[in-house]
This record gives sequence, structure tokens and C-alpha cells, in this order.
Amino acid sequence: MLKKEENLLKALTETNVYRQTDYLTFLVTRQQQELSVKQLSIQLQNDYATLNYLSGIVDTAQAVLAEPSVTLQQLPDISQSVFSGNLPSTAFNWATADHW
Repeated sequence: MLKKEENLLKALTETNVYRQTDYLTFLVTRQQQELSVKQLSIQLQNDYATLNYLSGIVDTAQAVLAEPSVTLQQLPDISQSVFSGNLPSTAFNWATADHW
């Protein structure tokens, strides 16, 4: 997806619709993300090999893990929270009184 955006931004930069500094910032950010993905992939392979070594597995084949099925749940409405109600005025008076 970012590759498609890069082509679009490059065209807009060449026609002076988009500033060159903004395009270069986008390009550097995209390259940093690609580098991070590669580094994390290498870290995963290293951790997997370490786990195999520690558990006594001598097989060096890499297993492909299935993508987890994670579903995000909607947070309840804030009006349903116990903290959303107004505190009674006595609570404020107690907190500011010189009871100590």
C-alpha cells in the first residue's frame, strides 16, 4: 500500500503539487518501516532457533505460524462507566474539609 502511495506522491512532487521535503520524509519513513520489518523477521528466526536449541530440538527447519485470529471488541459506552457519573457534592466537601 505504501508503494502505491509513493508512486502517487512522487508524481505529485514532480508536478510541484507536493513539496519535495514532504515526499522525502515519507520515503525515509517507509524505508524505516521496511527495515524494521526485516529486523523483526530476523529476530523471530533467531528466537525460534534459540527456543529449538534450548528445548533440545536439532531440526533447523522453520515452521510457518498461522496468523492468529484476534477480534477487537468495542469498548462500552462511557455513560455506562461507574466513573462517568457526577460525584455528589458531599464527596467534594469531604475531600476539601480539614478532617485531618
